[in-house]
Amino acid sequence: MTTERVFCTEPHAYGPGPMHWAVWAADMARTHEQYECPDCHLWVIWRPRTAVPAAEPEQLGFDTEAAE
Repeated sequence: MTTERVFCTEPHAYGPGPMHWAVWAADMARTHEQYECPDCHLWVIWRPRTAVPAAEPEQLGFDTEAAE
């Protein structure tokens, strides 16, 4: 049986280790999105989430005229 060595082109983030991985992954999930590595097919690539544009007060249901 032969195994091919795969050289990944994307940086991987494996986390702090098995003891605190769940907490680390929950924190990362709030600010990042997880992707599969195209080379090794492990889900170890984390990229920052794209910024969501701020909502206007009218979109949130605030009455802007009452504040004046």
